[in-house]
Amino acid sequence: MCEMWGEMKIVHGKPRHSQSQGSVERANQDIENMLATWMETNKTSKWSEGLKFVQAMKNRAYHDGIKSSPYEIMFGVPMRMGLATSVLPRDAVKTMNSEEDLETVLSNITISGNENELNDQEKDSDDDAQDNDMEDSVTSNDVQDSNDKVPQLPGTSESNQDRINKVRKIREAAREGLEIQAKKMKKISNEKFPDAQVGQNVRIKVPDVDRAKIDPKSIIAVIIKKEDELYQLGTKLGIINSLYSRNQFTVCSEIFISLEDVKPEEISLRSVVSKQSLVGGQGFKKCTCLKKCITKKCICRGNNMKCNSKCHGSDPCTNK
Repeated sequence: MCEMWGEMKIVHGKPRHSQSQGSVERANQDIENMLATWMETNKTSKWSEGLKFVQAMKNRAYHDGIKSSPYEIMFGVPMRMGLATSVLPRDAVKTMNSEEDLETVLSNITISGNENELNDQEKDSDDDAQDNDMEDSVTSNDVQDSNDKVPQLPGTSESNQDRINKVRKIREAAREGLEIQAKKMKKISNEKFPDAQVGQNVRIKVPDVDRAKIDPKSIIAVIIKKEDELYQLGTKLGIINSLYSRNQFTVCSEIFISLEDVKPEEISLRSVVSKQSLVGGQGFKKCTCLKKCITKKCICRGNNMKCNSKCHGSDPCTNK
């Protein structure tokens, strides 16, 4: 692609670190646990059928940060489930205790609906008769009155405006709650990870993708400088070419590396691990030499490594 588009540049970033995306991972874990519980309760393996129920539970669950449920923040009213979402009167729903009560309410609504339908038909016939009688009695005053009437345009009624104001008030309270929660989390983080000073030694955890299976899981570095809550670290092999936040390393109580021991050139974390590794770092280098690994053409000898069991089968070797 770079050959086709000369201005294109591929930037290789750090591997995905799911633990740094705490809110996303916690939400995913909650959904997984809720879905597993639903499947166990309903004795089914069709997890896709339970997604709508899990979604409803998440949307109407109380959130400590926004002091409300996500559904109420979006629509301004709590989520209604079951009979609360039906056309039944709320007073009737509150007094229901059994299926017989529900059948009684439904039958009353049916009877009332039939009576209203008959009344509407009688009213319509009376209105038609009155309209026929009044067709010839229209006067100029009636025409003037009709011209003075302004048609009711569709607009925002007072009830809708009240709901809009309520939604805005709820969302403003949610925003304030999130700000308070963010300040609280920042305070906890500062107490757990106090500021480190230049010259202190730290321990950096090495991601699995940057080390071999038998390489150390961490390396020792020294703080060179601090820029906008980010730290630049250095090792005896050079300055690490990426900045670290305070929660990405642990401060050591002892001094193992001084600032004078750090080489000025930049180096990646993987390169530091590879040069300190006894097996060549990530990838386990091996050679396929056929001439006893005598010259520096041998990959292992060229990297000051001994040949291992993966190299050149059972052929003789002088680099063991």
